[in-house]
Formats: sequence, C-alpha cells, structure tokens
Amino acid sequence: MTPMSHTHSDRATPAINSEHALHSAALRLATEFDGVFGRETIDRFLHTSYTDLAARAAVDNFLPLLTEKFARQRLRALARIRRGKAAGLTLAQIRGILQIRDRGQAPCRHVRNLLDAHLAGLDAQIAELVSLRADVVVLRDRATAPDPDSCDPDSVCRYL
Repeated sequence: MTPMSHTHSDRATPAINSEHALHSAALRLATEFDGVFGRETIDRFLHTSYTDLAARAAVDNFLPLLTEKFARQRLRALARIRRGKAAGLTLAQIRGILQIRDRGQAPCRHVRNLLDAHLAGLDAQIAELVSLRADVVVLRDRATAPDPDSCDPDSVCRYL
C-alpha cells in the first residue's frame, strides 16, 4: 500500500515509505535537538504530529515532510518554554513573550525587562538569606559551649 492509497481511517499508521521517512526525520531531529530532548520525546512528538496532521489531510503525499516540520516547530516551542522556565519566568510571562512575537514584534526589550525584574527579586532574596545566615551564625556561636544547667526549664532552648 502506498501513502497515496491510504483511506482517511487508516492514516494513523504510516505506510512503509512514510515510516522510513519518519525514521529519517527522527534522526535529523535527534541531531538538531541533541542535549535538549531525548529520542523518546522526539519520537513522541513525531508520532503525535503525524496523527494530528493525518486526521485532517486530504492528500498525504507530503505528510512525512509536514510532520517533521510540525514536530520541529513544537520541539522548538517547548525548548523556548524550558529556557524561559530555567530563567525563572512564569508560564504567563512566557505566553506574553510568545504573543508579542506572534504580533510580528521582537520581544527582546520585554524579555530584558522581565529578566531585570527577576534579577532584582533574586538579589532581594539573596540579601535576606545573607542576613538570615548571619543571624544563625550568631545563634550557633552562642551555643558553642552550652550549659544545660543554665537553661530555663520553661523555655525549649535559650539559644532560640
């Protein structure tokens, strides 16, 4: 059976020629996304992309090629989301960045502002942690030579 002789109902399973093309696509995507996604993720994206496209395709001559392109777009989007999350951005912020790009504008200035705000928040958290560390050092130093006999029985520990 050739890819062109598929009926709409049996397109969920690729023909042999399509399987070879999809295997080749998986190898290309694995090379392109090496270190970003594993082969299992790439295979899953290819399979779901193929299934989604095959369900709507009137003609399936170029289905493997379109599947690779669609899977690549989806993998790139997921990689961008992961990078945004790794930088501390929320999904709502990432969505906003993507919406700016979808309107045909470069979101770089917006991204810079988000990262500046996130860095300011991190700096404040670090300052709080440094202060907390100093307080804990003082408490620990006071507890260096504890004298259990001098503790008030009504308190848990005089160092806290």
